[in-house]
Formats: sequence, C-alpha cells, structure tokens
Amino acid sequence: MLLRFRVANALSLRDEQELSFVVPHDEDAAAARTVELSDGKSIEVYPLLGSRR
Repeated sequence: MLLRFRVANALSLRDEQELSFVVPHDEDAAAARTVELSDGKSIEVYPLLGSRR
C-alpha cells in the first residue's frame, strides 16, 4: 500500500515534492478510510483508484 511518495532532483522536479494519501490529524475528511497497520496502529487515508494498461 502506497501511503507517501517523495521525489527530488528527478527529470523536471528539482525541489523535493511529496504526494501523501494520509489524512492530516487536524482535517476531517468524509471520504477517508481507516486502515490498520501491521504494528496495530490505525491511520486514516484517502482512497485512490488506479488502473494499469
């Protein structure tokens, strides 16, 4: 499961950029889903659908 992706200095992305699907603690998102991690903790994440061609 991809929760965060960070990239820097690649192709046209010079500065560090991060794509995160984790809901911030101070934000209430109606579309968020709760996911339990392997260490027993749970976090809220935004759902994402993708397809491979």
